[in-house]
Amino acid sequence: MPRADAFRLRDAVVGGGLDSRPHATHPSAPVACGPPRLGTPHGPAVPRRADPAGRNPVRLRPVARLKAGAFAVLVALSAVLPAAHAAELTAPPRVLRDDVLPGTGRAQHLGHLPHRAYLRLAFTLAARDRADLDTYVAEVDDPDSPRYRQYLRGSQFAARYGRTVAEIERLRAYLEGNGFHIDDVHSGRLVVDASASAADVERTLGIRLDTWRDPASGRVFYGNATPPELPADPGYLVADIAGLTDRAVRRPTVSFGGADGLTPAQLRDAQGSVSNTRGDRSGPRPRVALAEFAGFRPQDVAAYDRRFALASPAPELRLVDGGPVDGDAGRAAVEAEIETVQAVAPDTATVVFSAENSAAGEVDAWQSVIDAGIPVAMTGWGAPEEQRTGSGMRAIDLVLEEGAAEGVGFYAPADHGSEASDDSGGGVLFPASDPHVTAVGAADDAATGGTESGRGRSAVFAQPWWQARWVGVDPYGRREVPDVTARVVRGPVVHADGRWRTAGGTGVATALWTALAAGYDQRAASLQQPRLGFAPPTLYRFTLGRGAVAGVLQAGGWVPFDGARAAAPSRPNRLHG
Repeated sequence: MPRADAFRLRDAVVGGGLDSRPHATHPSAPVACGPPRLGTPHGPAVPRRADPAGRNPVRLRPVARLKAGAFAVLVALSAVLPAAHAAELTAPPRVLRDDVLPGTGRAQHLGHLPHRAYLRLAFTLAARDRADLDTYVAEVDDPDSPRYRQYLRGSQFAARYGRTVAEIERLRAYLEGNGFHIDDVHSGRLVVDASASAADVERTLGIRLDTWRDPASGRVFYGNATPPELPADPGYLVADIAGLTDRAVRRPTVSFGGADGLTPAQLRDAQGSVSNTRGDRSGPRPRVALAEFAGFRPQDVAAYDRRFALASPAPELRLVDGGPVDGDAGRAAVEAEIETVQAVAPDTATVVFSAENSAAGEVDAWQSVIDAGIPVAMTGWGAPEEQRTGSGMRAIDLVLEEGAAEGVGFYAPADHGSEASDDSGGGVLFPASDPHVTAVGAADDAATGGTESGRGRSAVFAQPWWQARWVGVDPYGRREVPDVTARVVRGPVVHADGRWRTAGGTGVATALWTALAAGYDQRAASLQQPRLGFAPPTLYRFTLGRGAVAGVLQAGGWVPFDGARAAAPSRPNRLHG
């Protein structure tokens, strides 16, 4: 991921040199997640602040001392070291074949990325025993399984599926020996953040980084046209390297209109089945995470709370890896999502994880949510599958699967790619297309066949087991979206970007469903029941399995919504052509 304080691509390409900016500040006193921005490629790292969630990042250090008797072991090992060394020399390198820049389309090639550009990368590692992880998550999500909702704790996941300390140290030694700085090792031991100059990245990975200009937006982006390579060891650990291209741009999916939207009371009347909208606060305060690529202004959210007399906790801002380069782009959408969650579930504490709009920033945002232990998470952003690398999507899928194993429910908008891209030519949005994310669509009248956004199927992910079981086998064998819809005939009124507006679109629909999940978790906790976790298998089992088409599953029973205005589970669209 490029560091904004050491490199501004546009300036570097036109010969303006490298740019820098101070650490991001925010009136709401954000807490930095992960390392602060680095001053220069060769300067010392700035000391890291403590994790405010109390879950300090994993610190792995080599063990140098040998206990008594270890000498004899080394003597025994010395006999096999020559053979092992020979095998290492002859082992083929690890080639990440689909970790390359997607098609550049009509983009104009500008030339070589300057060597002094400083990149931040996220190395996603292959899980130990991925087949067992897939089986475990499927059983945890299956209402008919004896393992249903028996979630792992973070430490259990790391011990069972994360890489070992010794393996992490081998990767660390290799990268540091080639000029990289190790910025973080995340709690599940499946993501390692590192940064280096473009020259060191090219030399170490055997690639060339070039730049292009998008003809529609004029935006300059960079990427690698050939796949990266690593030695067999530690290369066998690495599944993806995020940050080698910034071709994909995640965009918000919130739309705005006049100021005649629904008030919080009207929203709660329409979706009154959520326990904490009725003042039932017997359970612990629910928490919701928003993975965003922009910031927000606390005064906008405070103005909303004052007007409608909401006693919601002030949203907390956590900057991931220093936060976004341009925190204002998309800010109104973030504010609309926060206020929608608070309108429907006013007792909910919202935590905004604000990251740079890049592949590495996206990986780290989701991983930071999991590290923080927040059980319900959403994003209102997405980018078309065809703008992303295949290995990059599978890497995020692994991070999301880690969250699913730990009982985190993820929600994302299922807009069609052509509605949210510059030069994409269509395609469904990721991460909504991921099989561990609840894909949310928006409809003006879903029950009567009105317009609905986000219909489509993934070109990357196969049909998950729960869609095949309760919806029917897809003739193309692909993941279909959306999983659920929210009917927003008239969206909520929000205070965004300093003025009153009506918000709509799949970003608002996603916020509505996220609030519903938070309400479910609060009610379930009061009854000493497990939280919802990944929602679609449960929703499908208790809706399509019963023939129901509208409602929300609540601890203690199925409660229907007002069909005119409220969110409702919807059978995924079946496309035949």
